[in-house]
Formats: sequence, structure tokens, C-alpha cells
Amino acid sequence: MKIFFALATLFLFLSTGKRNIHPKWAIVVKNYDEGTSEKPYGHAFVAGIDRYPRKVHKRMGKNKIHKRSKVKPFVKVVNYNHLMPTRYSVDFSFEKFSAKDLKDPAKRKKLRFNTRDKVDLQSLSLQIRTWRKYYVTILKYSIEEANRSSRKMTLRWGIVTAGKISNDFVNALNSYPDKGDQEIVAVAARDKNRASEFAKTHNIKKVFDSYQELARSNDIDIAYIGALNSDHYGLTTLFLENGKHVLCEKPFCLNYKQTQSLINLAKKKKLFLMEALWARFAPAYVDLEKDIKSGRLGEVKFVEANFGINAKDVARLNTKEQGGGALLDLGIYLLHLSQFVFKEEPIKVTAIGTLFDSGVDESETIILEYSGGRKAVLNANSTLRLWNKATIYGTEGRVTLEDPFHFPSKVTQVDGSVKVYKLHSSNLPYVFENSAGLVYEALEVERCIKAGLLESPQFAHKDTIMISKLLDTIRKQLGVHFDADDEEYP
Repeated sequence: MKIFFALATLFLFLSTGKRNIHPKWAIVVKNYDEGTSEKPYGHAFVAGIDRYPRKVHKRMGKNKIHKRSKVKPFVKVVNYNHLMPTRYSVDFSFEKFSAKDLKDPAKRKKLRFNTRDKVDLQSLSLQIRTWRKYYVTILKYSIEEANRSSRKMTLRWGIVTAGKISNDFVNALNSYPDKGDQEIVAVAARDKNRASEFAKTHNIKKVFDSYQELARSNDIDIAYIGALNSDHYGLTTLFLENGKHVLCEKPFCLNYKQTQSLINLAKKKKLFLMEALWARFAPAYVDLEKDIKSGRLGEVKFVEANFGINAKDVARLNTKEQGGGALLDLGIYLLHLSQFVFKEEPIKVTAIGTLFDSGVDESETIILEYSGGRKAVLNANSTLRLWNKATIYGTEGRVTLEDPFHFPSKVTQVDGSVKVYKLHSSNLPYVFENSAGLVYEALEVERCIKAGLLESPQFAHKDTIMISKLLDTIRKQLGVHFDADDEEYP
């Protein structure tokens, strides 16, 4: 079994400006390569030495010598990104150890005692101190250099299409005062003239003649795809195949098969991939999750929400060839809210609605039933302006996300007070309401990529997959069928 070098402490000391490096060493007890439902990233359950024996001398009393000679063990869960393997190994067995036991204080204490009993910590601590002198000397310079490089690294965005949502994304990022090391450096669109005009409006340096040229370019690190729904799969595939990270607008794809195919490709290429469902990163949603977890609402039993706009003449909403329909454009926000609150697949899905002559849905009412009698009633409409708010009901109170619920500026809280969320001010024009909030998904992307993550823990691939499956189920009940549903994907 390998001895591992935990870099979490190293990064902590370097980031706080301290000069001394005090690494922690640990034995990996169990690996979780694919992550777990609670920690959806690669991590390991480790056991090691928290406090080493301290110096003693002959003038000390027996009790003091005994106390200073003690070794204090620890057990914890560590992200793979904070571990570095060494060439040293030990022969210990920890079959009965489990990361789940860390949640129970009594079991956690027992694990530490088991570590102390199984391992000759006195002997191991002496070995570690010897190894540490070697490793710290070698790593100190390289880690400082790596941190300097990380701080200097600029995430270079390429914008794919020059449409309305791309306009709002670029303005949101460019106007944010603390956007980090991010820069929009290039754009491509089907119409070169439109791309050139977009670049001029937003002061973007480079315009590419085609999506293929942008994908092959070494000038960008990540692509923001704001194309029509029907183009999401093809464009995301193109950029992943050319080694670029991708943030793709919602809906991620037209169906689950496409969604799973892209996630598989991103994992194969070891590239970051995320659906740009910006509601997930709204400050109001962050606070809502805290309210639910803290029990302020009691047990959440019911969610009701509406999203309706008058867009009957908008082609991307009523045309099958463009992947239209109220469900994929509006209903996805409703499904996201329900899944955000209940965090499990519904046991029953019921949907009724009306269709355009083109065969895509004009409107629908969706009922989702979850375990424990919990329900969500959701209404999406592309021809009527509804009261677009959502209320989450618990046994101890309710919270209302005011219009527009998917990125609200106001929330009526459990105690009846109204909390106001202010977005950063900007003189730049936006097409959609509260679009300045798009910056939060960009900040999450930057954080994840700099941390070496391939997906966001806040909005993981499993969340996108769950929503994609729900969309398929509802479309089937409504009678909406895309040509893409008949295709097979790798």
C-alpha cells in the first residue's frame, strides 16, 4: 500500500504567505476513483499522523516524556488533486475502515485508535521525517513555481456563435469587476460578417472564418457554445475532439443519448465540460440550498413554479429543426428547480400539453412525484406571459423565488421578509433579464479548471444526465419527436 503526500497543507501554507512547509503524510485506506453521490469527484479515504513525537531530554519527568512521545493519528477524506504518491510503501491492512464512519464522532475516534493500533506510528514517524527532508527540499521550489504559473494562467474563451445569449454572456463577463484571470479572445459564427460585427462591438481580438478553425486554434482554452439547440451536440463534439474545454448552453443536448455521448468523450479526453444552466449558480439558489439543509423550511414537501413568455413567433421555440419547444427552452428551468430541491429522480412523471403545427410543444403542465409523498407541479408556456415565480413549501414554512424565478432579484423568505439580490452594475446592453448573472457560471468554470476538475461539483454531470432523462420522458408523453432520437451515438 502506498504512502501518500497530502498537498492540501502545502497549498494552504503557500496561499497564506507562510514560508515553512509542513506536509502531512498518510496511508491511502480506500480509493474512490469515480467519486460518490456526496463527493462527485475522485478522492481517497486516508489515515496518517497528525502530531509527531516532540523532543524530550533527560531532565524531564517520566510522565512528561511519555506525553511528549505520543503520536496523534488522523483519518480524513482528501481530493485526488491534493495527493502526491511517493515511492515508499508499507504493508498494512485496513479492510474494516470506511469513509462513511467519519460522519459519526464515536466511529471517527475509533478509527483513529485503530490506526494507532495497526501502525507502528513511532517508527513510521521517524521514517516520514527522513523522507520529508528529501521531498520538501525537492518540492518546495516546484510547488511555488506551479502556484505562480497558476496565478498567471489566463483562461482564454472562444465564443461560438454571435447570437443574443452570446452577447449577454460576453457582457456579463467583461463588465464584472473581479472576473479573475479570464479573457474573451476570439469568436466564430456561420456568418463571418456577423462575427466581425460581434467582435467589433465587444472588442474581441480575433474572428475566425469557421467553427472548425476556431476549434483547431491554439489561441483559446475553452469554448462557450451559445448556438441553437440542434447544434449543441455537433459543436461540443467538435471542440472536445480538438482538445478544448466546453461550456455549452442549456439544454445541453436534444436527448439523453447525445448527453451521455458528450460526457463520455469529455472524460476520455480529460477535458472540463459543463451545461450552462446559470440558475444553478444564482446567489438566491445558493441561499435556498442553505435554507433547505439547515432545516429552516422543515421537510420540503411541495414545489410549484411557472415559466411562460409570449414568443409564439420566435423560430427557435416553435421549429422542430432547431430543437424548439417550450420544454427545452423554458421547462428545463422548472425541472432544474425541482431536482435542485429534491435531489433524486422522481418515481412518477406525468405531463400534458399542446403542440404547435410543427410538432414541438407550445405548453405543458408537469407533475413530478417523489418518494415520501413529495411533489412538484410545473407549468411552461411559450405563448402566454405567466407569473414566473416559484414557491418551495416545507413543514415549517415556505420560500418564494420572485419573478424571474430562474435568476431572481428578490426572494420572500421563511419569516416573510424580502431579500434583495443586486447584480453588478453595467452600462452594457443585455437581451435577457438579469443576464449579468451569467458571470457566476463563468467564475465556476474558471475555478474548476484551475483546480484540475473535469466537472463542477456544484453542477455535476449526473445532474445534467438526470435532467436530460426527464426531458426525454416528458417529450415522449407529449408526443414530441426529434430526428436525433433515431440516431445512435458513440
